[in-house]
This record gives sequence, C-alpha cells and structure tokens, in this order.
Amino acid sequence: MKLLVGSVYCNSPRNAVWYKLQMQFLKETTDDFDHFVIITQDTDYNIFDSRILKVLPKGWYKSLHCHGQEEKFTAHLDGCNEFLQYYYNHPEYDHLLILDSDCWPIREGWQELLIKKMEHSQYAAPIRMENFDMYPHPSAFFLRDRNCGVSFTPDKWIKNMIGQRFLDTGTSIDPQWCYPLMRSNAHNPHPIFAGVYNDMFYHHCCGSRQAVTRAITKGYFDHHISNHEAIEEKLYDQLRDNPKGFIENLRGIIA
Repeated sequence: MKLLVGSVYCNSPRNAVWYKLQMQFLKETTDDFDHFVIITQDTDYNIFDSRILKVLPKGWYKSLHCHGQEEKFTAHLDGCNEFLQYYYNHPEYDHLLILDSDCWPIREGWQELLIKKMEHSQYAAPIRMENFDMYPHPSAFFLRDRNCGVSFTPDKWIKNMIGQRFLDTGTSIDPQWCYPLMRSNAHNPHPIFAGVYNDMFYHHCCGSRQAVTRAITKGYFDHHISNHEAIEEKLYDQLRDNPKGFIENLRGIIA
C-alpha cells in the first residue's frame, strides 16, 4: 500500500520542531510512504528533506464569497486541495494522508488498522467535538481511494454545536461518509490542545499560530480555564523535550 502524505507549512519559528517530529513518527509508524510539503514563500525551505510540491506567495490569503458574505483563508486551504489533485493524478499511490504540520500518526500499523475499521467509509478524520465541530477536520485526513470526489473548499456556512456560524477548510465534506477519529486521551491536560485521536494520531492544535479556537473565543471554558496560551506553550515545551513520553502519557501507556 503506497501512501502519499502531504503537509502545509506556513512561516513559524516552530517549523523545524514540527517537521522533525512529524518525520520521526511517520518513519516509526508508517510503511511505504512519500512525504510532500507545500510551503509559503517566507518559510525556510532548508529544514525540509521532503519534496516541496508548491511554494505559495508570502502572506498568502484567499477570499471566498458564500451567500453574500466573505471569509479569508490561509494557504492551508489551497494546500489541501493541491494534495488532493496530486493524489488524483498519480495512480501509484493507493491512499492519501493530509496532516497539519503539528499532527502525525503515533501507532505502528495504524494504516492497516484504520482501513479495517473504516469498512464502507470513504475517508477518516478527527471530528473535534471538544471544539463543538461536527465536520471532518483536515488535521489528519485519510482518503481511502479516489472515488469520493471531496473538495476542501467550503460552499456553505454551517453552525457548530453552540450555534457559531462559520466557514472553514473542509466544512463542505459530508460527515456521513467519514469514519470519525474521536478524541481518545486517557490524560487531558487541556480540553483542546494535545489531542490523541482514536489512539492513532496526535494533533497539538494551534501549533503554528495563536492558541485560539472557536470554543475558546466563545468563552466556553472561561469559568475554569483562562490562561490558554500559557498552557499551550507549556505543553509544547513538554512535547519538544520528550515527545514519546509526553504522548504515551496522553494515551495512558504506563512503562
């Protein structure tokens, strides 16, 4: 099973750490894969051993108009669609995995296990209900074959579980054909950050941008958590210094 893996990297001082960890865990858990990156022009390309599929302009933003309203998107949207098209045009790859820069598989044999569990599902992705979202999130999007015709470009405004109306990368993808990768942390140091999904993937969340999500912006956690950015920074330091031990603790693995 030849796997195409793609990640979008925008300019961030953490890129070298994310890339190192992403490649380390991919090599330890995944057989027969090629890894490609799409970067923005202001990203240091020297840190990548992977093939650079495309370079997008510095400060790249794309405006989408939907139902008379406009929303701006970063390079991540076009990057995800570029990986889709590359996969569709290269039949040597059996499957596609799109990863956020701060996301990677953590379990040996995850691909075989995931395909077995998917049964009739066409794709698998985190359903981040901890962020009140109900759509397949592209932080770890696994596409089993080329017959599903998905696009990451949103075509309608949706609402999350607490009534926020928004557009986001992947919100147009039908969740009924998705095998859900639900948060499975045995230990949760924060309700949003440092997530383990179906004991197969780690996603740090907000690893290369401000530590803000829709649930945080809404103030849902404010009555018991207020220092989100400080917590995220501490979790990042712990992950960087002892990645395997940190993730095993989240998974509930006792040495």
